[in-house]
Amino acid sequence: MKTKLLISAVALGLGMAGVAHATDTNTLAVSATVLNACGFEFPGATHNLAFGNLDPTSTADATATVNIKYWCTVGTAASILPDGGLHNSGGPRLSNGTNFIPYALTLTGNTGTGAGKMSMLTMTATGTIANSNYVNAPVGSYTDTVVLTLTP
Repeated sequence: MKTKLLISAVALGLGMAGVAHATDTNTLAVSATVLNACGFEFPGATHNLAFGNLDPTSTADATATVNIKYWCTVGTAASILPDGGLHNSGGPRLSNGTNFIPYALTLTGNTGTGAGKMSMLTMTATGTIANSNYVNAPVGSYTDTVVLTLTP
């Protein structure tokens, strides 16, 4: 009886070894989205467009320039626009608190298409004060603040 039981158990085990177990699969969907993004090289930094000393004996217009770097994700079109400044009245103006000196602000390179964060674009801000706007200005230090907005 023990022999029959052992043979039956071995036969049963061999029979099961030949039975295939079914496998199951599942799919994992993987995704990501790269956003349109742009940023200045130094976010929140202040860049100085400094005219220096305005000499009323001069007959020349005063000019100043500053380069500002920015980036955008690959293929993203960007533009940088200035607001009118703190003392705007028909255009940007410098102020010493009570007096004003109008100036023109020109941005070049303020539109572009990004090539990634490691490929900076350069915008040049140029300010011009017409000689006639400062030759009769009262003595003092004049300032203005212009906010530049970078939009993808």
